[in-house]
Amino acid sequence: MADYQAGMAYMAGAFLASLLVAFLLSRLGLYLRRSSRFEPATVAGVHVICFFILGAVACSSRESPPGSSAFTVFVAQIVILVLDLLRLPRLEDYSDDVPQKLRPLSGGRLAAVGGSALLGFFLVFVLARPATDREMIDEVERNLAEAPGGAPAIVAFRRDFPKDYETLVTDIVQRRRALRSHGEDSVAAEEQLGRWMNLQIAAFAQAHVADMAKAPTPALNGYARSMKEQALALQKLSRVACGSLAYPLFGAETEIRFQPEVYHIFAKMLAGKLDLARAGIDHPTQRPPAPPQAVLQKLRDEMRRREALERAAHGAPPMPSAPSCLLAVRYYSAIAELPPETSAILTAYDLGPPASRGSASATSRLPRD
Repeated sequence: MADYQAGMAYMAGAFLASLLVAFLLSRLGLYLRRSSRFEPATVAGVHVICFFILGAVACSSRESPPGSSAFTVFVAQIVILVLDLLRLPRLEDYSDDVPQKLRPLSGGRLAAVGGSALLGFFLVFVLARPATDREMIDEVERNLAEAPGGAPAIVAFRRDFPKDYETLVTDIVQRRRALRSHGEDSVAAEEQLGRWMNLQIAAFAQAHVADMAKAPTPALNGYARSMKEQALALQKLSRVACGSLAYPLFGAETEIRFQPEVYHIFAKMLAGKLDLARAGIDHPTQRPPAPPQAVLQKLRDEMRRREALERAAHGAPPMPSAPSCLLAVRYYSAIAELPPETSAILTAYDLGPPASRGSASATSRLPRD
């Protein structure tokens, strides 16, 4: 709100400054174009030249808040033009031999000048006023919802952690105002802010992995089924993205241009993690820090069974190690099909931070008997 009020004050000051500059520049133009006859065409021509000069200066400025836009300059120049036209001598007072004097303002003509100034400021306020924080937040949300894969994570974050969400979008608004004040409001800058916001949400989720692991069994089972569906979907779209479920790319995914459907799937995974964190905070469930050997054995048996079925179905020879995408699909499919509590324990373990053993790739390398 403070930034908005400062922007409004700046806009009012810039409009008054534009009026003053337009007045002084037009005085100079009329002096250079002095004539024994102050005709409307002469005055209008001077003001057109003044507008192009001021407009060029406004457009070339690196700092371009709404108050100093070309539109504001145009409105200010129109107000001064009205002032000069209302001060022109009456037609019956024109004389070719005697220099003409401008009429003083009084009565209705003075009110007309004041009214044009108020109308001009109203137009600038309506069309060029700085956006409120709420309007900018709404714009940020629309942009993120339209970006590839933006909507699911944003919706989940706003639903599950409303206070943290408001803090984040307020920060985004401040960053956008800073960019605009420095003339850096561009599509590339907006995309960079969108990526930064997604990274912040991902970092927030990563900081709550302990809460995710405490989610109730039904929530973890639902997440496991969702991961199976996402892995199968990624297998059809991108083997690289699919393989990252087993062996994380550790930042390399930011350098790879996936198709929009892939980013949407990643966002759905992030949304699922946020839902789990909320469930773990609201209904914490205690589980062992690591899966018991009996649970790990069930996972190994299920993955071996699936591997055997795949080789039998495709007639492929035994492979010493599965490709990363195939491993991810097999791993999450196995977890989703295990008994609910067993699946919940393994899913909670899988959600551990990268430094721990809780990942598809780590679990796949568990010792075999």
